[in-house]
Amino acid sequence: MNSSLHERLKPVATLLDTLLPIARMHAVAALDAMHATPTKNKDIYARCLRTALRELLLDSDLPQYGWVVVDKSNSLHLFDQKAGLTIRFLKAFDKEGSIPPAGSNNARRRAWSQTSLFDQHDDTDDRPQSLWGIELVCTWVEDDEQITCRVLQPISTGQWPDRAEAKTIMTLSHAVERTDLDDISFNGTESNAHGTVEEERLSIRTSPQQTQTRSKAQ
Repeated sequence: MNSSLHERLKPVATLLDTLLPIARMHAVAALDAMHATPTKNKDIYARCLRTALRELLLDSDLPQYGWVVVDKSNSLHLFDQKAGLTIRFLKAFDKEGSIPPAGSNNARRRAWSQTSLFDQHDDTDDRPQSLWGIELVCTWVEDDEQITCRVLQPISTGQWPDRAEAKTIMTLSHAVERTDLDDISFNGTESNAHGTVEEERLSIRTSPQQTQTRSKAQ
């Protein structure tokens, strides 16, 4: 996988390692106050989770790594000021672990129509690959055992009811009954969001101690 992409995503993965369990706890508490439950109110739960994570990221050391939270209170987009990379967090849980079609929104259609980062790789070229303008999407899936976030690169707009084609870049899994993310992995080869085939994986383990955050929630 592109080494510069790997390096730029590592601090985001480390922060999510610390903050995602806390965001989930806040989201569940918010639902409880509304007399709702995560299983019966998944859309509200997903929005509460994204909102809680946004607040925690705003109060974190994310800018020290060159990343900022984009100033749109109704969404969660992270922008890498050093490399020009963007990560969009979807507002709803996705049972398929893939991404919805781009629809008619022009900005989203442009973001969904990128050349795959894997296709751009040239073993004979040692120059760092530019990430400027690349947009990644983070999907959310939760079942009875774990919550999983997948960071993917869209490479086609898709057309309803079909899903848009995407390549999985990074996967983070958090066991619901535990308090830490138990797996973070970066895909090292081309993989499809509908059926990931991983011939090589670069796995890293991170701990909350690796990230300093100012959030009082911790």
